[in-house]
Amino acid sequence: GYGWSEAPREAGYGVSEAADTFNQLMMELGYDSYVAQAGDWGAMVTKMIGVRYPNNCVGLHLNMPHSAANMEVSLRNTVLLSRMLGSIIAPTLLLEADEISNFDRTFNYLRTDSGYMLTHSTKPNTLGWGLADSPAGLCAWILEKCHSWTDQDLSFDEVLTNISIYWFTKTISSSCRFYYESIAIVPGVKDHYEEINRYCNVPTALALFPKEIIASPRSWAKLCYNLKQYNVMEKGGHFAAWEEPELLNEDVRTFYFKTTNFTELVEEAKTREVDQGLSMFSVFEKDPKGASVVAGIAAWMAYKVASKL
Repeated sequence: GYGWSEAPREAGYGVSEAADTFNQLMMELGYDSYVAQAGDWGAMVTKMIGVRYPNNCVGLHLNMPHSAANMEVSLRNTVLLSRMLGSIIAPTLLLEADEISNFDRTFNYLRTDSGYMLTHSTKPNTLGWGLADSPAGLCAWILEKCHSWTDQDLSFDEVLTNISIYWFTKTISSSCRFYYESIAIVPGVKDHYEEINRYCNVPTALALFPKEIIASPRSWAKLCYNLKQYNVMEKGGHFAAWEEPELLNEDVRTFYFKTTNFTELVEEAKTREVDQGLSMFSVFEKDPKGASVVAGIAAWMAYKVASKL
């Protein structure tokens, strides 16, 4: 339901359904093996593709990585949640210097710039119909994001072209509703996050642009993806493919032709298991500092229990 993409005709179309649609499309086009690249909602859709279809999707390249734990009881989730909470309480202990600035930027976005997301997630039709009826309102709604989430001035022609696509295809309302169907704040709406927050075993590259609104620290991403490449870009923001297409293209090519080998990725995917997760040893290997904190707490708790016996 964005731009040239037809709006869903029934309720209940969110991240999971979009992932199924894209995989089905690739299969019908004759591509049993493929790679995916995306940012924003697309980054979550492509991660879901990697979680659900790891034998077909052989590689992911994302420019807005989603790093979070689900409610499954595992060492990975325990370490990740501990690291997240610890990063808030004592960032200098668990985060590197560059990760702290990224962490601060993400929290600043959540505090001051994410109100639109709550509106989209709870009352999408009220907002959507208003924007669909007012060119000035639609322009203001989109222009504000172009100003806040980029590190350069986009031309009037570029911005108006983007706004016009929403206006003439009448998809601003359906694009708002995608938040409602995917974030599931309202009771009764399908929760996609239990699945999307699983570990993704598909080889993944993350490109972090300076003005990206959500910047997952590298240490978090390692516990959420089979991370093979993590590059911090020189310039650019949330709309990476729009702002810096050459930088993004070069990073994608580096991943699939230098960091990894596409032919080998295809062969590896044939035997890949769905939701393979991380073993205890893999967790310690990928995040020794975070795992050590959890192990220390567990050892202290065991000592306190034993001392009372």
